[in-house]
Amino acid sequence: MKLEVLTVSIEAITKLRPIVYRIRRHDRVLAKQVTDAANSVVLNVAKALIMTPAHARAATSRRRAARTKYASGFSRPSLGDM
Repeated sequence: MKLEVLTVSIEAITKLRPIVYRIRRHDRVLAKQVTDAANSVVLNVAKALIMTPAHARAATSRRRAARTKYASGFSRPSLGDM
């Protein structure tokens, strides 16, 4: 199942290519956004496929710690603080 997800996402990029070329003729920024989004999907799938259970636990722990830190009243620095 995992390899199917990667294969399907790569196929989607291949099928999007002619559509992106048509979009680019009218809107280069939108074409770049579509390309970046499609590439991001493939990269995230690939990253998930190589992630070991230990890496997954560590990533979850880091996200939980960050949410707790900001939810407990710690505010993010503003531009004026820099």
